[in-house]
Amino acid sequence: MGKPFSPQHHWWSRIPPEQRRPLLSGRLIWNPFEFIHPFKLTAIWGAVVIVGAMVLTAVVVQGGSDSVAPMPSEDAIDAAVVIKGKPLPANAMGGLVPEIRGLDLQDTSHAVGIGGGSGPTVVLGLAHWDPHSQATISNLRAWLADAPKDAPILLVSSANDPERPGWPPSIWLAQEGWPQVFPVLMDSSDNRIFAALAGKAFPFALAIDAKGKVVDVHSGEMEGADIERLIASSTKSAAG
Repeated sequence: MGKPFSPQHHWWSRIPPEQRRPLLSGRLIWNPFEFIHPFKLTAIWGAVVIVGAMVLTAVVVQGGSDSVAPMPSEDAIDAAVVIKGKPLPANAMGGLVPEIRGLDLQDTSHAVGIGGGSGPTVVLGLAHWDPHSQATISNLRAWLADAPKDAPILLVSSANDPERPGWPPSIWLAQEGWPQVFPVLMDSSDNRIFAALAGKAFPFALAIDAKGKVVDVHSGEMEGADIERLIASSTKSAAG
C-alpha cells in the first residue's frame, strides 16, 4: 500500500506562503512564474518572441513566393537557349546582337528573346550571387515600382549557381520587387548568352535599337537614371 496522505506531502505545501494567492472561494493557487528568476523569465519570453518572429517570417516568405513560377531544371534551361548569329565584339558598342532565345523565369511556359526583330530592348546582365548585381536590383526597386509597364527591359540571369547566395533567382527577384511584366531570360549552365553579349563582369547593360544594334552600354551598378538613359538610347532611332 502507498503512504497515507499527509498535508505536508501536498504539492502546494512546499510553496512559500508569500507566493500563494487566495481566491474568493478560499482556495489557494500558485503562480509558477514567481519561482523563475527575473532574468531567466526575460530570456524565456525573448525566446518565445524570436521563435514567433521566425515562424511569421517563414509564412510571409512562403506566401510571397506562391506566385513565383517554379525554378526550371538546368537541363530545361540549357535546352531552351538558342543563339543564331555571331556574338557581339569585345567592346559591344555598335555591334549587331545575335538572335537569342531562352526560358523566361517569370513565365516558364514560353520563350523570350533578344534580337531577331524583338524591337528596342534594354538588357540588364546580372548574377544572383554578385553583390553589385544585388545592389543594382535594390537601387532600382523604387524606380521599377513606377516604371511604365511597357518599358523595353529584359534581365539576363547568368552564372547561375544553386550553391551561392540569392538562389533561386526567381525568389530573390520577387522579394526585391522585380516587376512580373519584365522578362528574366535564364542563361545556360555554360553561360552562352553572357558570352554572346560580350559580357565581362556583373552587372552590365546594353541598349539595343529596333535594328538590333547596340547603341549604348553600361558597366557597374545602376540606378533609375541609368535605365532611363538606356531606354532613351534604345528607342531614339525608332522614334526618329
